[in-house]
Amino acid sequence: MYGVLAVDCKAFKKISTYDQQIFREIMGRIFREIDHLNREDNIKALEALRKQGIEFIKPSGEALEKWYADAEAVPRRLIRAGKLSQGMVNTLEKLLKDYRSMQLHAKK
Repeated sequence: MYGVLAVDCKAFKKISTYDQQIFREIMGRIFREIDHLNREDNIKALEALRKQGIEFIKPSGEALEKWYADAEAVPRRLIRAGKLSQGMVNTLEKLLKDYRSMQLHAKK
């Protein structure tokens, strides 16, 4: 699951550079904390499910390939349905790629 916070560019540019930097620092810290709390909650939720007798299985390679292919098709379907523009999808995918790259480097 992913979440996005959108800030209007015109409104953001109206605040001082100093305040923009403060906003970035504070929101960055808040989102890192939310990520941390979500990971902890996920671990606790999985443990609670295990205690209730839920057994987790690993999907087959074939099933995983289908899941990834289905997930990859979602943006194209949203574009065709007029829910998102190609530009929006490109921007979101680039931001996600950049974020994942930062997370990968942060773990090293």
